[in-house]
Amino acid sequence: MMPMKKKNPAKTLFKLLLFIAIVGVVYYFFIADSGRNNPLAGPAQPTIEHIADVLLAFPTAQENIVEDTETGVQYVNNELLLMVNQGVSRNEVETFIKTYGAVIVGYDQYLNKYQIQFDSEHTLQSLDEIRVAFNNSELFTETRINLSFTAQLNMIPDDREWKSDWGNSPSGKNWGVEAINASDMWGINRVMTASPVSIGVLDNQFYTEHEDLKFADTFLNNFHPNDLRHGGNNPNRTVAHHGTHVAGTIAATFNNGKGIAGVAPRVNLYAASMLGLEDRDRKNNEYGLTINEIEAGLTYLICIAECKVINFSYMWGDDRVAEELTRSLLIYIQDYGYDFVIVKAAGNDLMDAIWDALAFISNPTIKDRIIVVGAAELSQNGDIFVAEYSNYGSRVGLIVPGSEIYSTVYQPLADIKNNNLDINLTHNGYSFSSGTSMAAPHVAGVAAVMWSVNPNLSGAQIKNLICNTASGQYGYDSSVRRNDTYRMLNAYEAVKAANGGTDSSTSTSGITNGTYISNDGLLSQTWVFSGTNEVSMKFNYLIVNSSGTYRLDGDRLYITNTLFGQTATSAYNISQITSDSFYIDGTKFNKQ
Repeated sequence: MMPMKKKNPAKTLFKLLLFIAIVGVVYYFFIADSGRNNPLAGPAQPTIEHIADVLLAFPTAQENIVEDTETGVQYVNNELLLMVNQGVSRNEVETFIKTYGAVIVGYDQYLNKYQIQFDSEHTLQSLDEIRVAFNNSELFTETRINLSFTAQLNMIPDDREWKSDWGNSPSGKNWGVEAINASDMWGINRVMTASPVSIGVLDNQFYTEHEDLKFADTFLNNFHPNDLRHGGNNPNRTVAHHGTHVAGTIAATFNNGKGIAGVAPRVNLYAASMLGLEDRDRKNNEYGLTINEIEAGLTYLICIAECKVINFSYMWGDDRVAEELTRSLLIYIQDYGYDFVIVKAAGNDLMDAIWDALAFISNPTIKDRIIVVGAAELSQNGDIFVAEYSNYGSRVGLIVPGSEIYSTVYQPLADIKNNNLDINLTHNGYSFSSGTSMAAPHVAGVAAVMWSVNPNLSGAQIKNLICNTASGQYGYDSSVRRNDTYRMLNAYEAVKAANGGTDSSTSTSGITNGTYISNDGLLSQTWVFSGTNEVSMKFNYLIVNSSGTYRLDGDRLYITNTLFGQTATSAYNISQITSDSFYIDGTKFNKQ
């Protein structure tokens, strides 16, 4: 047996160090660097432990962007933003937030701001309580809730029939929504994200299987629209055309690549078919309807379906039943607490619109919740007039496009040779119709959008904002010997006013110089008015300050200021100005 050779410790250490060096080189060039230089390697996927080393801001998950139901504030429910004092280390921040179940997910070294994420979701109130606790620590200069705001875009729907039919002047199949400035309305903050409002259509019948309509429910025995019992022996006549057309103007499905888009992109659409309770023949498009049938539809839509907006595109009744309807509608409001607005077609007989049951109502509580809508028409040279058939009078609140309005209809297969309908060999028809019946649903759709962005408004306030934000002055063509003029529905201005909760009819006066602070919780602001027209603004929970000049014009406050190196003029709704307070976009500012 040969004696064991004694190892040299120096050589052993050298080999170990050499091995470690080789491994390190291999790791650096072939493993650690593979994500940067190896063309076959995919992008490195950072984990939560080291994401803050590489990102200024960790991408927030869409499901964590929520809205507080009480305040309407949109926020991230599992994050806070920490503004840290100079000299505070990351380790100190991590140790502090760990007790709250949070980790660092993003860091902005320029602002010395940490984005932290909690291991559970929080309400806005809970986050605000944590924010206050953090602010009591010497580590942080400020703690913020990660608020979310929807970008305002000028949206054009992709629906097939309108895709290339948009321009600067109203024209074509979609001239109605162009004339009321609907595309700008669709771009307003929260219009596409707010909770949908229920809207009801009280009409004849509806084709509920139309490709471009989604009904939440229908009521009063909406029998199959191809039933000929109200159409005599002519198979081309259908009782579903009118109701389906009205429903499409309000709520045809938005951005589905089919047909058209309704005025209201997010609603729960309910329908009450008035023909379901009567089996009487129709003559000249006139239907025999009792007050019981009308009230049955109203009860279903207002009390059962809880619709906030009711569209009634009919002339019906007179002063003799106005009192009965008044009593019923008052019961809905006063006894059961339901609030609503009824949008009513003015009628097509070139007469005073007051001679109708709903239009004749004089009780202020109900009258202030009924909008009577006249129709506008587009001339061949692009001028807009009050439609030659549209009823007139003091009860008409405004006009809206009603002639040659393109919308959804039920298309009998027997109509495949009818040039007035788009032929697709199905019942999914689209066609032009005219009348104040076609004008009213534009207003109904806007009213629903207004209520969705501001559920705190009353029916009377909805009407007031719609009528007072209408724009322009339009009269009858010279061939009609009437001097009446009316303003046109402006969807953008109406919804913008509702979005700020402002009553645009409120008169205003001058602003007294001084410091004003809003009582708006997390969005609290301080505005300082000085000199002849100088103003400075600060969000109390955000590091955002600006100063500039202001101009007051009626109920509009225009402020020109410079922020982040950019000079711009912003417009605000201002109301209820006194010597010690005023409202800006619905938020009260009190003088200090």
